[in-house]
Amino acid sequence: MFINNITKIFGAILLAFVLLSPKSAMALPGTTILSKGVEKAYGEVPEANGFSDAVFQSRINSHINKAVKELRDMAKGKNEADFSYSVEMNTPDFLSILLKVEAEEGFIAARCVNIDMKSGNQYAFNEFFNADGDFYEKLESLLGWRPDPSAAFAFCKAGVSFVNPATGDKQTAPYNELFKWLHIGKAGYYIDAYYLAEDAEGKLFKGKVGNLVILRLPSNKTTGYNWVAPNTDYEPVMQYIGTSYLLASNQIGAGGWEMFIFGISRQGNAFIEMHYKRNWENKNIKTLKIQISGEE
Repeated sequence: MFINNITKIFGAILLAFVLLSPKSAMALPGTTILSKGVEKAYGEVPEANGFSDAVFQSRINSHINKAVKELRDMAKGKNEADFSYSVEMNTPDFLSILLKVEAEEGFIAARCVNIDMKSGNQYAFNEFFNADGDFYEKLESLLGWRPDPSAAFAFCKAGVSFVNPATGDKQTAPYNELFKWLHIGKAGYYIDAYYLAEDAEGKLFKGKVGNLVILRLPSNKTTGYNWVAPNTDYEPVMQYIGTSYLLASNQIGAGGWEMFIFGISRQGNAFIEMHYKRNWENKNIKTLKIQISGEE
């Protein structure tokens, strides 16, 4: 049975708009990143360029420059400070950059810049995950050390990258190990997500471990009908994450779509079975069964 969760519901609504927007279906380039030198230091740091909106471009660069300044301050007094960066993710929706500074003495520090390219906002770690004690224990088991909320992190195709503050090494925690703590409202920006319609009945979808699968099913809750899952036979290959309901219009009695979000957690085959019915009736109006193949 699905468990209602208000945070996940509203977050999933945001995800749905991201997934259903025409822009998200197009292979568009991300932000143009230039490299520039650092005064009285070695290496290079990034700068965003090419925006038609100069104010927005300045806002993006202010986030980057703040991270650079913090690293410069931490490198004061060190011998031959050397700056570097890597663009971990760069899409029309999301920009994720890791910046590091090293010196003769060794690794000094790292900073992250994770920006929503629609709003220009930079996000903190707890805006991406419900980071409770279990979450940090999981990270420690995956990385071999325990990041704190201030640890430098970035998003890439494979998962969340962290910089070890002791060594400067970059390590990645795969998304499929972190689904349980995901803030679904932002997941569509940095995790590959695919949605399936009702006519996927009886067919096979092949997706990579770590991807999201979203069932987009027509529904009209004003009549008392909704989609339910009678079992959890899709586990452990699939993990249920959240659901939302989107109205087709504001008219009274109008229907809409129910969106069910799953993560592909493991390799293997699974079936997601859905029934469209009134909760107080035994009869199903519709039944949907889709096979999912999780692949590396």
